[in-house]
Amino acid sequence: MQADIAVDALARLVLALKDGAPIAAEDAPLIEEAACGGFWDVPGIRDEVQRSIQEREARATAYV
Repeated sequence: MQADIAVDALARLVLALKDGAPIAAEDAPLIEEAACGGFWDVPGIRDEVQRSIQEREARATAYV
């Protein structure tokens, strides 16, 4: 859940994407590094962030 919120917030604030819009392959590493940097001490966070980036479109209604 923390990874989802971080990825979605970064996508909105940094990339100006609307909720549920996919993150382009060239932008994914930027979002991944930023989100992981915020949770550097959480074990397994990189896997969670990568999953969150891939599943972002499916969360389009999560914030409605």
